[in-house]
Amino acid sequence: MLLSGLALRFVEPSQTLYVFSGIFIISFLGRFMASILFSKTEDPEFVPEKDSTRFIDFVTQLRKDNFGYFVLFGSLMTFGISLIGPFFSVYLLEVVGLKSDYLTYTLIIAAAALANLISMPYWGKIIDKYGIIKTTKVTGLLASLYPLLLIFVRDPNGLMIIESLSGIIFSGFNLCLASFIYESFRQEKIIKYAGYQAALFGIATFFGIILSGWIQSLNPTIGILDNPFYVICAIAVIVRFTVYTTLVNKIKEVRETKHIKDRTLIIGVLTFEPIRTTFFSSMFTIITLTETLTITGIKTVGGLAKKSITTAENYTKNASKIAEEGIDNVEIIAKKKIENVKEVIKKNRKKGFI
Repeated sequence: MLLSGLALRFVEPSQTLYVFSGIFIISFLGRFMASILFSKTEDPEFVPEKDSTRFIDFVTQLRKDNFGYFVLFGSLMTFGISLIGPFFSVYLLEVVGLKSDYLTYTLIIAAAALANLISMPYWGKIIDKYGIIKTTKVTGLLASLYPLLLIFVRDPNGLMIIESLSGIIFSGFNLCLASFIYESFRQEKIIKYAGYQAALFGIATFFGIILSGWIQSLNPTIGILDNPFYVICAIAVIVRFTVYTTLVNKIKEVRETKHIKDRTLIIGVLTFEPIRTTFFSSMFTIITLTETLTITGIKTVGGLAKKSITTAENYTKNASKIAEEGIDNVEIIAKKKIENVKEVIKKNRKKGFI
């Protein structure tokens, strides 16, 4: 994403079409390779449980059980979220004026995506410890009020900050929407009801986008809401907050969890605790890994040095032994030579030569 923004930032306007073409081709190749790799995976054998509940039956009984209320809440919240989502890029390009500054546009979009990715480990731990519903209540409230920031913050630098905040909020909220089904059903039923849930979320998204597009086509403005996008933001706040206050307290946890005050989690989100926690955790991991590698390296080098010294000592001992044996051999040979000379002299004396 950042590379695409940089590429578009430093090319001539006449070359923009070629850059976009290159981006689309690279994207296609990446997805094509991913699909090839995915096709090589094997699904484990699965035997679904017999269940006569049809989709229409599921929809008509949403208000009869805990999971039904959760899906209803998630669907209506998704409807409120989709009022803004598809038109945010248009808002940045046309209203904020980033049509000629693709790098800043990319940084704003990437801020949300990066914050979303970084925050997931944090939210996973929060959900495990304090429960999905508790996390849903906190992130749902913040998601309801988030569009107000888009109305009042119109500077690109400020938008980067609030989009980072958006990434944190929706990282937790979307994780809750996707995870609750795993606590509500046995594995045999999950696939079926996950499909029903996804269908309702998709329908809600569709109608949210259609309604938002129709409202913006009317070009409404009201006071400080001097652009149709700001009117949509105000409507989104009303829809989301109404859904939140009406339904969220009707959903209950399905397992025992620890207690934590909503205020504590909210303050943590507003102070970017998910990013800070993940960052420092990653730094600690890197430092620990570096320390481990350093100690291992020192031990390895020490071991090699010790082995080299031992080998050198062995060579020295062998050389000394060979030298001592050589000296002994020389002494023996010299003694034999001297004895031979003495014998020759003795013989010559007997013969009278000496």
